[in-house]
Amino acid sequence: GMEILQVEPAIIEEMRDALPSASRIVAGQPAAEGQFPFQGSLRMVASDGSVFSCGGSLMHHKWVLTAAHCLANRITFVVRFGVVNVTRPEVIVESTRKYIHPEYNEIAAGVQTADLALIGLDHHIPYSANIQPSRLMSSAQKAIDYSGVRMIVSGFGRTDDSWNGGTSSETLLWVYQRGISNEECKLWYPTSSVIKEETLCVAYYDNVSQSSCQGDSGGPLTIEDTDGKRTQVGIVSFGAGFPFGCNSPFPSGYVRPGYYHDWFTEVTGIDFDWDSDALVNPPASESNEDESASAESSESASSEEGNKAAVLNAEPAIIEDLRDAEPSGSRIVQGWPAEEGQIPFQGSLRMVNGAGGVSSCGCSLIHHEWVLTAAHCLANRFTFVVRFGVTNLTRPEVIVETTKKHIHPDYDEIRAGVQTADLALLGLDHHIPYSANIQPSRLMSRAQKAIDYAGVRMIVSGFGRTDDLWNGGAASEILLWTLQRGVSNAECLSWYPNSQVIKEETICSGSYDHPSQSSCQGDSGGPLTIEDADGKRTQVGIVSFGSTAGCNSPFPSGFVRPGYYHDWYTEVTGIDFDWDSDAIVEPPVSEEDPPSDGDDDEDPPSEGDDEDSESSESSEKAESSEEAESSESSEEAESVKFVN
Repeated sequence: GMEILQVEPAIIEEMRDALPSASRIVAGQPAAEGQFPFQGSLRMVASDGSVFSCGGSLMHHKWVLTAAHCLANRITFVVRFGVVNVTRPEVIVESTRKYIHPEYNEIAAGVQTADLALIGLDHHIPYSANIQPSRLMSSAQKAIDYSGVRMIVSGFGRTDDSWNGGTSSETLLWVYQRGISNEECKLWYPTSSVIKEETLCVAYYDNVSQSSCQGDSGGPLTIEDTDGKRTQVGIVSFGAGFPFGCNSPFPSGYVRPGYYHDWFTEVTGIDFDWDSDALVNPPASESNEDESASAESSESASSEEGNKAAVLNAEPAIIEDLRDAEPSGSRIVQGWPAEEGQIPFQGSLRMVNGAGGVSSCGCSLIHHEWVLTAAHCLANRFTFVVRFGVTNLTRPEVIVETTKKHIHPDYDEIRAGVQTADLALLGLDHHIPYSANIQPSRLMSRAQKAIDYAGVRMIVSGFGRTDDLWNGGAASEILLWTLQRGVSNAECLSWYPNSQVIKEETICSGSYDHPSQSSCQGDSGGPLTIEDADGKRTQVGIVSFGSTAGCNSPFPSGFVRPGYYHDWYTEVTGIDFDWDSDAIVEPPVSEEDPPSDGDDDEDPPSEGDDEDSESSESSEKAESSEEAESSESSEEAESVKFVN
């Protein structure tokens, strides 16, 4: 099949969310006390209460260096130093004083050049055996070619969950990396504009499992300099995006702090430059003794304990962020390709952000001139391209561009992300005609809004991630769907005890009869539907959030119930989308026959596959989604069904 050739840089946290936690510990060794005394852990609370983590390095008693994308659009920061275990830091300081580099566009956020920022502290952090400032690459060292030089990146992996009440401890981990030249780095990311002279790229040192996802964004990349002391030559900025993610051989990108000494002085009044003339040439080999001796002895002791640090409390997260790191093959197996006209209200939405990156979401057509989607898809974006009549994105019946967005007033667009009232309308300037493949979605009526759909069989549909195909790839992407089972809000809350977003206007769903039926199959903003008692489909949800435990976890996903918002639709559109559902107020009781009943479009296209599921599982590997990209191979995809 056709390979996806262009990979774009992506924020490391977004790729790491979906990795099983065990795959993070194997890539790193636990740090000894005082081994990385400049390493900090940074936590940001968004206004919706969700917690993000990044790394940082202490550069002075009152100044912390980190990545701009960690601070973008966030207000309050909690910094911990003297930590090899985040539950026992020597120092915890809170600050709101952020200084993002002026060339970084905070509104656009995400991967950009000049991805660096400073945090000013109101408290003077005293130095100790475990707390020391980082020596930043000097101005004289800024342009050195570090190809082949051994480096260390350190970080805490993902620790949000242990902060939300989990009792597991998280230790500081480090891993070797090898510098590579920017020319080589550009060969891996030919379409990216973020690899500049101020960038430093690294790859694994001698084992492909040495992933830079071990480090946190904003954390330090260091070398042992020729005087035997460590110098920070990079600030963790980006890793490889879909479909490769953390465990791929793709290099990761760092900001070279040596280019920014003038700005550091301008902000802090302190000169962080130093006389490195004695060691302008980088160390040739950085011999292997220095960290590995102490690390190997401690590794066996702590790796078992480290593996126990499982994800206890997952938080809701934007599905696109979770799905980026999923191997592409795992997406086709959890969904069946849609027939033409099977889901005629399904649309595909593309948004270009200020930095030029393309995001994709799902949506549903509710009228000739109106589209329903998730608010977080449209937040802080301006131009939208909508496609309908699509079971294959390269052959849509209709493509319309629009800038007319209406985000629900209870959704805070500046903050973006997972919130309640995560719904929005797009107005179209063109009247979209209905056809066999294009029909409006019937939204849950007012009368149906509070129904408990626990146990009811549902369908979620979407295109998976297709950004890369838009960056010049010629591959086609097909519409996929999968079965889901409604989950009561009480059960959903028990999975997300700390979350504020599960309200009566939320509907949650889990896998129907097989854990691989992930809602990551659906795009954010896309439709969750049931077969109603009159045999027609009703849209009971708008895809809103998944779980930070990743796509293939048993955690339910959250959807907005459109039935609560009819007054707002009418206010925006002048149209009443409510309908008389009195005949079918009770939800269908059973709709639980196995998919072999052949009665409706939820069934896998042929029942004969039931007996066959074992052999189809064995062909799972052959059938990676990259192969489902020409018409012949989508035929092949049709013949491989994963039933139960």
